[in-house]
Amino acid sequence: MSADTFFEQDDKIDDIHWEELKSLDPLDVCRRSLALYNMTKKAYELRLLDEDLRIYPAEKKVRRIGEPINEHDASPGFNATLVSVHYLLRAKDIPMACEYVTGHQLIDGDFFFKGPHALPDWKIQRRYANDAASFLERGKLLGGTPIQFGDAGLEFLVLPRIRISYVLWTADEEFPARAQILFDAAADQHFALDVVWAMCNLVTNKLLESS
Repeated sequence: MSADTFFEQDDKIDDIHWEELKSLDPLDVCRRSLALYNMTKKAYELRLLDEDLRIYPAEKKVRRIGEPINEHDASPGFNATLVSVHYLLRAKDIPMACEYVTGHQLIDGDFFFKGPHALPDWKIQRRYANDAASFLERGKLLGGTPIQFGDAGLEFLVLPRIRISYVLWTADEEFPARAQILFDAAADQHFALDVVWAMCNLVTNKLLESS
């Protein structure tokens, strides 16, 4: 199975994660993650990039908050399910580092982010190689904030304690296009690297969608 499709099959994650989340004290989870807990629905409420999600530990599901057209539209998919549940499980009550690093600078990132787990920044450089304006436009629709990096840069608050940036250098007569994903240096304190990778796939896929 390719890296393009692995995190797009369905919204099922291992029951062990749901059982662990169900066993935790909601007050502690909310303190660590800055999520909210809806006592009536027995569910956590969490902002993930541009969507508000409701995570139901007992029912083992994640749903978009609002009124989706149908049940299929209600599910945010596997990436969002994996990322949101693991964030609630592992987030730490620590401030952001406010310093950006590359994926290879995260703990063990130099070993993990290669081959099938290479970061998907190449998709951004391929799609927006000569179109920084569209890159910025699409990113702002997802809540991104333009920053002064490269020819075009966008900063995203993906989760309450996790910020990442996408930087694009457009192609010119001398150099091909290049893109890079940067992470707040504390990102690996909240996630294992496979979940960081899933988060990047989620954000990248949304940047590639038509606005």
